[in-house]
Amino acid sequence: MILVLYHYPCTDGFTAAWVAHRALSSRGERVRLLPRSYGEPFPTEEAEGAKQVFILDFSYRREVLEPLMEKYRITVIDHHATAQKDLEGLPNVFFDMNRSGAGLTWDYFFPENERLRLVHYVEDRDLWRFQHPHSMEVNAYIGTFSYSISEYNRLASEIEEGLYEVRDRGAAVLRYIEKGASLLCDYARKQTFLGYEAIPVVNAPPFLSSEVGHRTCHGSLFSVSWFVDEEGFYVYSLRSDGGFDVSALAKTQGGGGHRAAAGFRSRKSPEHYSKGCG
Repeated sequence: MILVLYHYPCTDGFTAAWVAHRALSSRGERVRLLPRSYGEPFPTEEAEGAKQVFILDFSYRREVLEPLMEKYRITVIDHHATAQKDLEGLPNVFFDMNRSGAGLTWDYFFPENERLRLVHYVEDRDLWRFQHPHSMEVNAYIGTFSYSISEYNRLASEIEEGLYEVRDRGAAVLRYIEKGASLLCDYARKQTFLGYEAIPVVNAPPFLSSEVGHRTCHGSLFSVSWFVDEEGFYVYSLRSDGGFDVSALAKTQGGGGHRAAAGFRSRKSPEHYSKGCG
């Protein structure tokens, strides 16, 4: 069995897992996908007996990963700035900030094959570029699919065979997302967060966190959106316009990410962080 750990909840993370499953299952391998968030421990019980472990679109701290690499055959494929600085020099770590987790994973498993459109579009949004035709509409449609292999098999086929139909379906979804993000922005309140003053903070569902975060960060060092996951943890998404490095701040709380987009998971409420506590 090959164990694939992927960043969750994240479309780029699951698309990376879908790519790995596509490649490994075609070789006759039995594959188990396991979602992981920043701050969750390495699943040692699930890893027992695995012939290989892939860690996609996220990573563990160096002091955690080094002893694990002595026990398990681990490959890390990631693109977050916090990982590059922390894991430099370790074996079987593939990193590139110019590609997303899905893009890197495709290029790792299918180096001679042209990428599927699904991978291109997911990367386009994850890197916040929106350079591909109708990228916002297509990505809005992608966001309506659940994280399952069968669903993404269907999604990949739809984008390959009917891009304009996907665009049209996504346009209606995009209007809903934009309206929802706009309404939630009105509920953002400026407060102290981890010692920084006048930071917009708002409760937002994960499918709107990026849109809300990028809208509310303008005029402030950074912004924060949060939700409570199924295990009762607070999941925090930090966004900036690039002037402030939110990945460094997230790392202090056990998370990670990019300079302008990062996050972490905690048992502590927004009220706790408003007191400047770590």
